[in-house]
Amino acid sequence: MRSSTPTRHAARAALALVAAAAATTLAPPAAAQIAPGSTLVFSGTADAIDVGSAGVLLDFGQHVIADPSANTGTFASLNKPRTGAVGSIETITVGSGPQPVRKFVQFGPYKFDLTAVPSGPYGQDACYVEPVVGQRCTPFQLPSFTLSPFYLENLASSGSDGMFTALVSFDVIGTVTAHGTTTDFTGTITATFDGVSFQEALAGLEQFGLEDVPFTATFVTGGGVARASATTLMAAEAAVVPEPSTAALVAIGLAGVAGVARRRARARLRGAPLAPRDDDAPGRA
Repeated sequence: MRSSTPTRHAARAALALVAAAAATTLAPPAAAQIAPGSTLVFSGTADAIDVGSAGVLLDFGQHVIADPSANTGTFASLNKPRTGAVGSIETITVGSGPQPVRKFVQFGPYKFDLTAVPSGPYGQDACYVEPVVGQRCTPFQLPSFTLSPFYLENLASSGSDGMFTALVSFDVIGTVTAHGTTTDFTGTITATFDGVSFQEALAGLEQFGLEDVPFTATFVTGGGVARASATTLMAAEAAVVPEPSTAALVAIGLAGVAGVARRRARARLRGAPLAPRDDDAPGRA
């Protein structure tokens, strides 16, 4: 009987080890954290239609591609050489203010919910005047005098003094969820128009819409990393007081730019040849 005591103790010890191992195996895994400052970069194309006071309808075509090497932090797992990870994106109407859209963008387990689109930071005085390199503008969300979310800039095209490259951007604010954790993100979506000023892009959008516009988006977790905070943007919007001369400028500028600019923008933005017309001949009004 005495000789069985060590064996009994050993068996109990073995059972205790097995129970501890089982408890460790069955314990729920700790939720993976989304690291602050993680960056997701992706691209795609969109069709744009001006829908009036509601804003601009952007049809992104459902699919986007993550940059194969530029993603950092938590999103570094989406880096795939040569191909890039494929994600989904929802069609939205871009207008200033709250804009809840669930699963606006999704890459694998990462779901980005849109909550708001802030107004752009620039005034609209340069929106409908003769194009010049360095101009910046945020158009009104007509027919109201609310600043739209878009901010535009004219750059000089590389290797050409007479051509423009227009940048058209807007910011987004929301949350990203994955593996049971949620954190804030801010982002910027930018379209580049080579050989076109933003005045021409505006005329094209307002007259007939834009097709297959390439864009790049950058989303960063942690909040406060976009152009400015939502509070700052809304305060800047409230400080803008339109004057009668501003409204007149919008009306006159649209009429003035939408002539030749309309045809030039249509040709460049849609890839169609610019056919000559009789009313473009010298001496015609």
